[in-house]
Amino acid sequence: MTFKTVIQSGTEFFPSDDSSIKPKLEAGIYKINFDDRSGKLWFTSIKFSHDNIVDLPTPSFKQVVKEFEYFMTPECRQAFDSYGFLYKRSTLLYGPAGTGKSLLATRIIHKAVSEGAVVFFNPLPFVLEAAYKIMDQLQPETMIVVLFEEFDKLARKSEEDLLILLDGGNQRGNVIYLATTNHIDKISARMKRPGRFSSLVLVDYPDAESRRYYLESKMKITGTELDMWVAMSNGLSIDELKESVLSVKCLGNDLREVVQRIRFNRGLMPLDESPTDHKQAALDRIFADWAGRTKEEDECDGCNSHLCKDCNDPYEGN
Repeated sequence: MTFKTVIQSGTEFFPSDDSSIKPKLEAGIYKINFDDRSGKLWFTSIKFSHDNIVDLPTPSFKQVVKEFEYFMTPECRQAFDSYGFLYKRSTLLYGPAGTGKSLLATRIIHKAVSEGAVVFFNPLPFVLEAAYKIMDQLQPETMIVVLFEEFDKLARKSEEDLLILLDGGNQRGNVIYLATTNHIDKISARMKRPGRFSSLVLVDYPDAESRRYYLESKMKITGTELDMWVAMSNGLSIDELKESVLSVKCLGNDLREVVQRIRFNRGLMPLDESPTDHKQAALDRIFADWAGRTKEEDECDGCNSHLCKDCNDPYEGN
């Protein structure tokens, strides 16, 4: 069947061969649905709900935003054509959880949609291939952005299909691939080759400048209050900065208590404690678990080991 249009029903869009109907898939974000039994495919419009986007002054944020904004220009498309390259770009954003990978991806997606692109959210490779065939019939001129979140999980299940999709003999042009992962170590080396992903970008914990920018943008504070927030939030992720602002400004909690809780949950040193103090405190807690006995009391007479498996000494101390 040759598809010529889509028929909208609420948030659902069904490909159709009815040439009397002219609508196309509008710029926006979609989930691709596929029914195995009938082989039918359709699109569901989805709306991303998110906080106000803050353009962080981190090297990774600046690099990715600058590159993709230029990639979407007619000048860049012309350069790809003149050098005989397929007009596509792919980036894998990796780093610790909560550092702003999804925020950065959302920033690119919003720019692409404003330029008329269609975004497909977390599709399976074989379903995406089927969607490409329909889009090539309906509106081949439309740029497509594909977002893969938690890419390591998808790569474990569908690596071969992804390799063909990203670097196979039947690739699609006019497309952007964005992928995010907290576990780049779980993605195979062949998946990370330049032919599959144009760039691998580390999105790390924000430095003082980036925390200052984020906090000032969210709370509109300056001076000593901002300095205090920046200092106390050292080592926190973007998600943890958000939680700090929300807990203090919206829920009325104490900043120091909030930061201490976050740091405790992450296993970080408490505020105002040096690395040596932190290590000693951890050791003290371990020793306290030995029913109040001291280190000397718990050493084995035979081999000076706390957990002796080779000596028959009854752990009675000296």
